[in-house]
Formats: sequence, C-alpha cells, structure tokens
Amino acid sequence: MNGPYEIPIDYELLYNIAKSREFENFTVDGSGVVYRGIVPQIVTPISNYDDFKLINESFKYNGLIQRECLIVKVICETGDLFSSNIITGKKRSVSSYEEIKALIDKLSLEAKRVGHTVTDVELIHTHLTKQFVLISADDHIDKISINPLSDSDIDLVMKLKQYIKARISIRALTKDGICFTAVA
Repeated sequence: MNGPYEIPIDYELLYNIAKSREFENFTVDGSGVVYRGIVPQIVTPISNYDDFKLINESFKYNGLIQRECLIVKVICETGDLFSSNIITGKKRSVSSYEEIKALIDKLSLEAKRVGHTVTDVELIHTHLTKQFVLISADDHIDKISINPLSDSDIDLVMKLKQYIKARISIRALTKDGICFTAVA
C-alpha cells in the first residue's frame, strides 16, 4: 500500500472503530458511540438545523474565516426554549465563563418573567480542528485525531454547576458532522 495516509472521520467510521473494540477510548452502547475522555461523551451525528447553522457560521465564506461559535439555550418544564444569538469567538475559543453565565442568567430571567421554570441549559459550540484517521502502510489505524470536549469545556460546566440548579449539557460540533455531548 501507499501509506501512511489520512482519511476524514465521519460518524459511520467512528461507529465502526468503536464496534471493532480496537481502541479502548471508544465503545458502543445502547445510545450509540461513547468516547471515554476526561468524562464519558456521547458521540452522535449532527442532525438538526441549528447545529448546521452554527457550523456554517464557524466556517464563513467557504472556510476563509474560521471562528468558534457558541449558542446558549435554556429549556423550561413546559418545553419552551429561550435561546441566545450566535456568539462568534476566535479561532480557538469562543467566550468566557462570565459571559456565558450572564447569558444563562438573562435567558433564565426571560423564562421566569413568563412564569416558567428552567430545567435544562444547553451550551452548544464548535470545534474547528481537522479530524482524521491516520492509516499505516499496512492498512492499520495508527492514529485517531478527534475534537471531543476539552478539559476547559468540562471545567466550565463544573464551574457553572456550582450556581445553576438545572441540568447542563455541553456539546462540541465538528466540521465533519460529529457531535460530542456531556451532561452534568
């Protein structure tokens, strides 16, 4: 063969890698693929319009401008949803703890004004780094390069959890159409 070479990652490839049990960081359970990083992360394909919109915002003008983006949502016991505008950040970060907490507080206040109780908070942001699988000359996987939730993503949720009683989920969306999710 002509290795080593890279192939792009998509959800189907990650599912097959997890099913093969060749890499211990990936498993398959009833909900699909689980990545065992700093915390377990559910791996799913991106499937809703808002997520694709966020990815497109991160890669404007066919990728000429690349910036991480974030949207904050609060969900009420009634199912009503209050959402921030898209926040556009920098190449490797999108917002600070203070800004995100202020957005959650603002959206929660909007919900409270109409008599709703917030049950869930969602932090959805993009990760821009290329993901790939490196295949060796003998057609074995040498390396899997992915963009799961980072230490700072998880630290942010843990810090927010000290002040917010609602369940918090954080999702990282990748250009390859993969979503990594953790819940606190």
